[in-house]
Amino acid sequence: MKPIMTKTGKTVNIYIILLLPNIQKSEYHTFNFYFHNFVIMNDITTRQDVVLLVNRFYDQVIKDDLIGFFFTDIAKIDLSKHLPKMYNFWESILLGNPVYEGNPMRVHFPLNEVTAMEEKHFNRWLQVWEKTVHDNFEGENAETAITRALNIARIMSYKMINARRN
Repeated sequence: MKPIMTKTGKTVNIYIILLLPNIQKSEYHTFNFYFHNFVIMNDITTRQDVVLLVNRFYDQVIKDDLIGFFFTDIAKIDLSKHLPKMYNFWESILLGNPVYEGNPMRVHFPLNEVTAMEEKHFNRWLQVWEKTVHDNFEGENAETAITRALNIARIMSYKMINARRN
């Protein structure tokens, strides 16, 4: 039987045993099963998983028509410096390893002064994040990644809008 390659790079052999009535032991039957887009996804459990998630997210978000310019034109992030911070941030949240140092909220206020960060921007950020998580992982930590991102987006949206009012 040919193994199935999962999105996380692991192979899984699937064996199906059918118990059918009225078939004698001397009878042999061959069954062919075809799986379309059958994928077994793992939860986020290692730093490597976090790195994969963050990299795939940034691959999408920096090209996004609505919010990509925040990363490329406003913040002008250097991915070689920014991504390790994001790995640490999400590893701290999802795996409980206290490797992140910094204040993620504080760095966004100056960007908000240059170009207003609006609710629609945070909604898109969250939409891209959720899709990236669901495309690559499933499980408790994957759901935590989405829930925590939702909370981050809500809080940050609220604070950025209020900062512009002052």
